[in-house]
Amino acid sequence: IIAKRDGKAEEQAPEPEPATEDLSQSIREMVREQVQAASCNALLEAKLAGLTPIEQYVVRAKFEGRIFEASEVDAEIAKIRDLAGKSNPVSPNGSGRVDRVIESFDVNKARLQAAIDRKPFAEVGGRQVEAFHTVSEALLAFDPSKSHEFAVRPQRAFQNALREFTWGGGELSDRVNEGIEHTTFAAAWADALNRHLLAAVADPNRNNWRALISNRVSLRDLTSTHKFVQLTSLGVLDTVLPGAPYQEVNAYQEDQQQTMTPSKYGNLFLITWEALLRDDIGVIARIPGDIANAWTLTLHDAVFGAIQGPAGVGPLMAYDSTPLYADAHGNLGTLAFSAENLKAQRLVMKKFTDPTTGRRKGYNAKYLLYSVDLEAAVWEAVVSTYKLTSVAAEINLPNFIRERMGLEVIEVDYPIATETRWELVADPASAPTLGIGFLGGREVPDVFVQDMETVGSMFNSDTVTYKVRGAVGVAPLDHRSFVRGNA
Repeated sequence: IIAKRDGKAEEQAPEPEPATEDLSQSIREMVREQVQAASCNALLEAKLAGLTPIEQYVVRAKFEGRIFEASEVDAEIAKIRDLAGKSNPVSPNGSGRVDRVIESFDVNKARLQAAIDRKPFAEVGGRQVEAFHTVSEALLAFDPSKSHEFAVRPQRAFQNALREFTWGGGELSDRVNEGIEHTTFAAAWADALNRHLLAAVADPNRNNWRALISNRVSLRDLTSTHKFVQLTSLGVLDTVLPGAPYQEVNAYQEDQQQTMTPSKYGNLFLITWEALLRDDIGVIARIPGDIANAWTLTLHDAVFGAIQGPAGVGPLMAYDSTPLYADAHGNLGTLAFSAENLKAQRLVMKKFTDPTTGRRKGYNAKYLLYSVDLEAAVWEAVVSTYKLTSVAAEINLPNFIRERMGLEVIEVDYPIATETRWELVADPASAPTLGIGFLGGREVPDVFVQDMETVGSMFNSDTVTYKVRGAVGVAPLDHRSFVRGNA
């Protein structure tokens, strides 16, 4: 290009070409970073998949949105898990920060269980970990992200934690698995309560009534009356002559039925706002034990109340509209407890006959039920090596009750207070004794929690409310399986 300047021709320099190479480099760099970021995000999600929620929280906070190497994430996870092996109390402060170390779910769960069991330590992987001392310590160990909520509104944090789950209409563990994450405080808390309930209903020392049950059923609802059918005895088989036909018998047309109507039981357990603000682990530690104790006492009274009845003579037997213990049944004794009277009442049971065949049923007394006030006399009669007698010639004779009768004793806290009651119950393995039914076959109660802050107890009175509900029915099946002494 030629231009004139001062009348002289001059060559003009060409305009520079666009910096296409620099632009291409920038685009390539941006694409590379995007690809690398996407790769890191995918790697991070893959690493997070195998971690606990607390580990995920810490790792995500450090690496999300950053470019990093896989080895950096692995090192951070190893560091967190190393710290998880060290117990360190959690304490929220005014800034919302938490001075703590991250602990694994299993360790936290063990520490919570120890606190609920009122133990100072728990064993995890062969080492001791200290039980939680406060509610906030426990909750923040499971979820440190709640620290700000605890610092600003502690009462709401407590309430939210205790109402995160609800279950009912099935086994507690199943409902928990459906409704909450497995590695949260709610899961550990629900599991602890479930363990208490299952242990309570399985503890033979708290459920001595189980030995008396001959029939167990699963109830479909609470409105229907369940019928237990007792088939009458076939008696002695007829002699059949050569070539002769077998004779029919109608014994099974005279079925004997006893009915049972289930009852619903329940209560509300309240935790006040003021109690939660004390931040004492004992506030929630007593809940599982209280619920378990209440349910086992309910079952105890349901069973022994069915034997005792509202007037001490048991319920009406559906097959003859006569009380369980009645003169018409021949089992209504008024004898004070003694070794001789015990032997006499045993014979009463052994002599009961079948209403169809007239043959003796052959029921043997296996269990001796007695009021706690008779403890000394009962144990002397049952455990003594030698016969209890004032006759000098008989003092070295073996104790017939111990050697021959082989009774098992059950101390009963009867629903209707008594100091003198005792009775014999036949062996459930060979006689119809008691029938029991649970709704849906579940022997643990349903538990619900008030979970809305704008209605109910949380709104009206600043309380967290647990509702416990269970259903059970019990009925004696045959009066011949029971003989009463004194009432």
